[in-house]
Amino acid sequence: MDDDTKSLQLSRRNFLKTTGVVAGAAALGFPAVLRAQPREIKIGAVHPVTGPLAEVGQLQRLGGQIAVDAINAAGGIKSMGGAKLELLAGDTETRAEVARTVAERVINDGAVMITGTFHSGHTMAVVPVAQQRRVPFIIDISAADAISAARPGARSEIVSNYIQRLQELEAIANGFAGVEKSYAIQAGREVRVIVKPEEIDDLTATRLARDISQKVQEQLQYPGQIKITVIRETRAVEYAK
Repeated sequence: MDDDTKSLQLSRRNFLKTTGVVAGAAALGFPAVLRAQPREIKIGAVHPVTGPLAEVGQLQRLGGQIAVDAINAAGGIKSMGGAKLELLAGDTETRAEVARTVAERVINDGAVMITGTFHSGHTMAVVPVAQQRRVPFIIDISAADAISAARPGARSEIVSNYIQRLQELEAIANGFAGVEKSYAIQAGREVRVIVKPEEIDDLTATRLARDISQKVQEQLQYPGQIKITVIRETRAVEYAK
């Protein structure tokens, strides 16, 4: 092997070593902000910014933006590497049907959670969207019984009273002839009644639902409303031998 060939191989080897060291040093030496930017956390803020409730909605949006600015100014979310917050604002126009559409839009735009919506009707419209899309929904102000009063703990309701109310609902339903079993579900906001199909026909099932609802109204006190669902199931079974 001649001297020129040896020199070429050594030069090539040194070049590869040198470039590898430089590349590694560059990766370690560049500022962290150039290597990996902290991601932004998008929060949907859905409020009535226009319409009859505009004054309150505008104040709520302003409050949310002030909070976001304060957190970002303090360095963002420390546990997430300094991730910054971004407020995705939405206007319900003081209309429940618009609230649902706006909630879907901010989620599609990247919101990982939603806050709002001041008006109870708007909140009820947004809840199904948040459930379907599996996005946390933090309710800032809403006072309708249907939203929260039926759950245990609301209005200082103790657990024992909550359990007793569910048992009383089931006991009322089970007290009617032809009822096989009943279940209080949805935090006591619905009672599903299973009836014996050989004893209860379709017409009687309709009457039974009405009778149970009337007795619940007469004997119990509860927030919001309770849905009574009577289920009559007929099964035909045969065996092939």
